[in-house]
Amino acid sequence: MPRLLLTALFAAAFAWPAAAASRWVLYATEASQQRVDGFVVSANTGLPIDQPPVEQQHTGGERPRRVLSRVVEVDATHKMCRLYVASTDRVQVFQIFEGGKLKLLGETEHTKQMQPHDIEIAPDGNTLYVPFRRQNTIAAFRLDANGVPTTNADGSPSADAVPPNPGAMPLSCVYGNSFGGWEDIEVANGKLYAAATNHVAVYGIDATGQLYGAARVPFDRDGNGVIDQSGDVDVDQDGDFDEQD
Repeated sequence: MPRLLLTALFAAAFAWPAAAASRWVLYATEASQQRVDGFVVSANTGLPIDQPPVEQQHTGGERPRRVLSRVVEVDATHKMCRLYVASTDRVQVFQIFEGGKLKLLGETEHTKQMQPHDIEIAPDGNTLYVPFRRQNTIAAFRLDANGVPTTNADGSPSADAVPPNPGAMPLSCVYGNSFGGWEDIEVANGKLYAAATNHVAVYGIDATGQLYGAARVPFDRDGNGVIDQSGDVDVDQDGDFDEQD
């Protein structure tokens, strides 16, 4: 199934003249072809312009299925756009150039234990969260100043993230009770919320971006396909699920 991402390419984001016009590019995964395509979108209609894609980037990863864009602030006057592409066996980071062209900057380790349906990045841009669905875990990858995964805890770049090296390793991971069923994850209120087919788990995030613990959460207790929401759980002011009397 293709996944889509619509992102605006502003001259200011690339430290180009502020007077330059903005450009919208729609990125779509072509999983069976191991590719990400970029299409120019009309600023007036919001629809892709009827023309060939401006970019067709081979990922090398198996069946790319999730795309996510972020602006990385390199310094006070220099910002760059990054495209994160999650495939079955890795997450890759591409630089987005003027016109929508992509260049691979780095990637995570390669493992078929991933198979993520979703990925997320911490608000400060320092950590990438990736479900390892076959291991029933969620891993935290440190990102360097360029938004590229690094094995170094201090955030300095690591050579292993740059192909053809094997990819950056996660700094930590937490286990869950989803039995590999993580579908979507979201960072909010200083927590990571992970939705599976029959429950939602909540994990804490420490000052370094690493995950810890798991709060009590609502889940499908009777197996009827509906997450139970009454009687014993509620969300407190910190975003945790609390058991109710």
